[in-house]
Parts: sequence; structure tokens; C-alpha cells
Amino acid sequence: MSRDSIKKRRKERISHIMKHAKKVFAESGYAMASTNKIAEAAGVSKRSMYYYVGVKEHIYRLIIDGILSEINHNLKRVTTCCDHLPAKDRLYYIISAIAQITKDDEVNSILIREMVSGEEFLPRQAIRELTDGINELFSDIFQQSEQMGTVSNIDPMVLGVMIQAFFLHWKTIARHLPGDSAGNKRISMYAEDITGALVDEVYRIIKMIAVPQTGNQHSRLERAAFEVEKYRKPSQIN
Repeated sequence: MSRDSIKKRRKERISHIMKHAKKVFAESGYAMASTNKIAEAAGVSKRSMYYYVGVKEHIYRLIIDGILSEINHNLKRVTTCCDHLPAKDRLYYIISAIAQITKDDEVNSILIREMVSGEEFLPRQAIRELTDGINELFSDIFQQSEQMGTVSNIDPMVLGVMIQAFFLHWKTIARHLPGDSAGNKRISMYAEDITGALVDEVYRIIKMIAVPQTGNQHSRLERAAFEVEKYRKPSQIN
């Protein structure tokens, strides 16, 4: 067997084991994902697993790194391909990119379990790059829009987290609503998964709350916040 063939076979074997390890971690979490489970799921011996990919902690770190690297790559791709587009069009593509992050159930499960359990294995630098990337994308859009007077001053990081949380929450609740509930009838309009129709609706809502109405310098979101703040302040008694 040639050296290239050996390298190719090794790469395929590693990819095979990592694929099944990712599934085990998503279903069981790090603590309950034993090496026996991973080896059994991949159909290899524990000795073979150790030889190709190492111990459980090393496998898990590789999976986490791979997930975050892919997410960052997708966001950077949006920057590259959409930089020439008008702000409102770039906004749509960013929302679509964030939606794509939440489409993978295994990725969602691993990241949520990791965050809930204390984020021991989440690399700080990768998380910083991810949050900075989302913040930069929205900041660029809002800066361009503000110069044109077409969007209000909204915190880009808060908006990015809101959008991520929505798509994640949607997949969580959509599968568990009874078929005859009012909520389920609404969900059936878009389907339980993250679809283009759902992305379109999120885009419409974001534009509605963020973009100032004609003849008014404040967005609906800002006006609502102003009204809430009025009721929070105690009345002044002379």
C-alpha cells in the first residue's frame, strides 16, 4: 500500500470516529460519553480509537474547536461575499448565516451542554472571535445605515444574541407543541426546522423594530423603551 493510500485511509478512519463521537457527545454529554460508547458507536476497538484520535478529552476538544471554527468560517464568508451589498440586504444574509448555525442539532446540543456545565472546554479565543465577528457584522451594517438615516442606534451584540436565541428556542419548542394548539398552527406555517420562510419572518421583524418609521427619528423599539422608562420613574411630588 502506498504512503498516500495509508494517509488517506487514516484520515477516513479519524473522520469516521469523530463523526460518531460527536453524535455520542450530543446525546450523552461529556460526562456520560464513555470511551466504550464512542468506540461502540464507531464500530472500532478502544485500542484502535486511542491510536487514531486519542483519549476522550482530546476528542471532545477537537470537536469543540471544529464547531467553533466552522461557525467563524461561515460568518467570515458572509463578510466576503456580501460586503458590496446594501445594508438591508447584508442584514438578511447575516440573519441567514446565524440561522444556519442553529440547524445542526448535534452542534446545538454540544454547545448548550457545554455552556450549562461551566464552559470548561470552550476555547476563550474562539468564543471571542465568534462574538467579535457577529458584533462587527452588525456594526458595519448599522454604521452604513445610520449615515443614510435609515436605521436607529441599536446595540449590535444584543441584536446578534437575540437572533441566535430565537432560532435555538424555535427548534426547542416547535417539536413539543400539541398538534391542535394555537402555537402549533402558527409553527406549521414555517415548519419545525429552520427554513427560509422563518428567516424571512425574522428579517421582517428585525426591520420593523429597528428601522425608523417615515417622519420619525426613533425606531419602534426605542419608542417602546421610552414608554416603559416613563412608568419606571417615580412621580415627582412638589
